[in-house]
Amino acid sequence: ALRRMRGERSLLVELAEDGIWAASASGQSGSPGSPHYCDQTESWHAGHEHFLPLQADEVKQAAAAVLHLVPQN
Repeated sequence: ALRRMRGERSLLVELAEDGIWAASASGQSGSPGSPHYCDQTESWHAGHEHFLPLQADEVKQAAAAVLHLVPQN
């Protein structure tokens, strides 16, 4: 069942056996300076979700980019 969560960010979520179907009103990024800010707003408004896999190999295959964060000493 689809659930609309409200709070600081509005999110549509549907759990599936192999992943999550979701759309966020503020987009992939919650940062207004990002090109991905509000990139899911139309989908969210229409009730259309994007599939997010949960298995590590599927996540790697679906990734558009990888960000490595390295702590400074």
